[in-house]
Amino acid sequence: MSPAGAAGYVGILTMRCQEGARLDVGRAVAEATGGVRARHPWDTLIGTMLEEVTIREIEAIFAVTDGMGISREALVIPLRPRNPGRVRRMTNGKIEIVVESEGDFAGFVAGLEAEIRKVLG
Repeated sequence: MSPAGAAGYVGILTMRCQEGARLDVGRAVAEATGGVRARHPWDTLIGTMLEEVTIREIEAIFAVTDGMGISREALVIPLRPRNPGRVRRMTNGKIEIVVESEGDFAGFVAGLEAEIRKVLG
């Protein structure tokens, strides 16, 4: 069973980019939503339920948070999306980003920076 398949599993995801590597937010969102090419059946369906958070969604989130100067180690991204999605500061100081399970992922990512700024005050 994949970590995303385990009920209630929450992963603290940390990844390292190659030195000098940069993510283009628009490209990351387009790839995460199937705008470039469909990789999974749900990619071509806008507004369907997202069942798991994959590396493509995580990269789109990182494109936003990297641009804000937020360390990836300061983030907690549950691998199971929820409705409603949310951004909150946890008691340990980390920022939890719960991806919206319904609706448009690109819209969720587009509003992510504003939601994070609200949480950071």
